[in-house]
Amino acid sequence: MNLEFRRRAIYTGLKPYLNQAEMMQALKIWEQDYVEKPTYALSVFVARCCSTPMLKQKRLEMLRSVINALDLDESDLLDDSVVKTINPIIEKRNIKKSIEPGTLIFAELFQQLMSNIEREDDERKIRKNIIVRVRVLNTAERRVLQMQDWIARDRLELETSFYVDFLRAVMNVVYMEMCDFVGAVKADVYLTQAIRNTLPMAQQLNFNAHDLL
Repeated sequence: MNLEFRRRAIYTGLKPYLNQAEMMQALKIWEQDYVEKPTYALSVFVARCCSTPMLKQKRLEMLRSVINALDLDESDLLDDSVVKTINPIIEKRNIKKSIEPGTLIFAELFQQLMSNIEREDDERKIRKNIIVRVRVLNTAERRVLQMQDWIARDRLELETSFYVDFLRAVMNVVYMEMCDFVGAVKADVYLTQAIRNTLPMAQQLNFNAHDLL
């Protein structure tokens, strides 16, 4: 499945839901962060495309639409030339080659968990509370401020590696905040789903995601 086919499939799947400006932003996000990601990462990608409360309510429907479009014949895909973005972005994307597997898996788990929060205001509140809790962690990690900045800015990937012990402590904070917000039962369901969705990536990186719990 070549790059052009997948891009047209993304366009076809999202076309019923996004206006042209939203579509251009969605394709830019995909080109920058998801070109090399496997299919399971589409759930986080679609969540990032849901920039309004109305779109957030249709997130699962949009995800199914994109997945179905990926199974279409090429002749059935829509022409995406009307919203062509700058393809050099794909060639120049900054792939974090030196980041440790544990940090990459942590970032993916975090994004998976946040994708379950439908309202943008709620997600912003959760992130703020997580930052406050991370600030008071008793840790030898010297890059706490970098972690806080990453959580606040909603970026896909961390730009530096962290000790697994610190990542585990932060993930525990995230889990506690999710429990406070949605309840322990839902938090457990979300965490189980996140682990399952991240498993292929963890296996590829030869890292046990449960080491972060």
